[in-house]
Amino acid sequence: MPSLRTVLVLSVVTGFVATASAQFVEDDVVVIHELIGDAAGDNFGSQVCAVADYNGDGAMEFLVGVAGDDTVANNAGVVHLYDGATGTIIRSHYGEHANAAAGWICDAGDVDDDGIIDYLFGTNTAHVYVFSGADGNELLHLVGVGGTGFGFRACGVGDVTGDGRGDILVGAWSDDTVGPNFGRAFLFSGADGSLLRTHDGPAVNAARFGHTVSVIGDVDGDEVPDYSVGGPGPWGQFFRGQVRVYSGATGGVLYEVDPVTTGWALAGWQQCLGFQNFDNDGVPDFTMCDIGDNELGPESGRYYQVSGRTGEIIASFRGFSINSGFGGTPWSPAGSIGDITGDCISDALVASWRSQVGATQGGQAHVLDGATGAILDTITSNRAGVFLAGTLSGAGDANGDGIVDYILPANADSSSRGAVYVIAGKDHRAPNPADLNPDGELDFSDVLEFLVRFAAADLSVDYSGDGSLDFTDVLDFLEYFAGSPCG
Repeated sequence: MPSLRTVLVLSVVTGFVATASAQFVEDDVVVIHELIGDAAGDNFGSQVCAVADYNGDGAMEFLVGVAGDDTVANNAGVVHLYDGATGTIIRSHYGEHANAAAGWICDAGDVDDDGIIDYLFGTNTAHVYVFSGADGNELLHLVGVGGTGFGFRACGVGDVTGDGRGDILVGAWSDDTVGPNFGRAFLFSGADGSLLRTHDGPAVNAARFGHTVSVIGDVDGDEVPDYSVGGPGPWGQFFRGQVRVYSGATGGVLYEVDPVTTGWALAGWQQCLGFQNFDNDGVPDFTMCDIGDNELGPESGRYYQVSGRTGEIIASFRGFSINSGFGGTPWSPAGSIGDITGDCISDALVASWRSQVGATQGGQAHVLDGATGAILDTITSNRAGVFLAGTLSGAGDANGDGIVDYILPANADSSSRGAVYVIAGKDHRAPNPADLNPDGELDFSDVLEFLVRFAAADLSVDYSGDGSLDFTDVLDFLEYFAGSPCG
């Protein structure tokens, strides 16, 4: 079992924190937990994924994949479930076969209808295992055809059949049923593991459809969750990737999303992230990633915001340097960082996993303002070849300060021994517009100040921005005062 080094040994008791400037370029990076693999070649942190806050302490429990673990057999792998607040292992699940490289992890939704989110992992040997979030018991074991990439990506998509059980979507990106490496995706019943439907992608050689599979949310308004399947194609050749969004109820294609003209491999490697809000239309939006986009240069990458209602690209942001692989976001809804600026728009934790800025292929993670694309914060490895943020996740509030924290692996650190860092987030919230004193607090003096300005027709309290003061501004002030400006 991997060794554990928790940097903040006394943090819960004393509030003591420590920086890890030796690992990062920025000197203000605060590490809550530093988790280290056992041995060279373990690839500890090959994947990370937040699952749920199982104990209600505000911190997300999270999965760490260790693809190179040899405990059961050579490279059989292991997946650990960690307590987000303490950084200790809750339970472990080991791969059953040599070279299984267990560790393609994600949340599974509530598969057994006990009100608790479950989780899964796939292997290189075409197996997907689903486990109870409550006690770790195996709920489902899905088996595909070896050599098809079955289980390289899998996720829970929610209950699409109406039986109260979360169902499971599995990609098989090199499936040859339709054509060479055309790929395929399979939807399985969470109740009994039976096959509900299959999805074939574009009729393109090496489309690699099923390279990514993601839950998006209910985008067509039928109260059934919808999902996406993506394929990157043959890396910048005649087909440069596509994401298809499917109706959870019928399995029909709702729409297709293609990359911008500089796209190279849309939906390759990094999953889409659903349940986002970029346009305030009440319909879940989602992110996409193209780590190969070449607008700035080879593999500079791109992060996309997509309308869930229409499938149109709302905005996209290119990477900051060549060969950085910019664009990857957390894979599970639990790993989203949400709206951390307080402007009602989802913000983003985005990877540049091959960034050369701090060291050759050291990697970076960026915190992006979802409304503007501005960089709010960056965390940069100064160690060469560690691939910081190859995957990444929000951590919920791991240190109890009311601010969202981050999970960043560096699976190639120390001869691929690997490490995972839980990093303290920063407060990026703008001052509350109802704090009219301003003293950093909301109290009766702010109410009085609002009334004075309103009576004087002072447009500084024209919250609606229509050039006049009316009852709408009163309601807006009350929402800000109550701390719920997003409605």
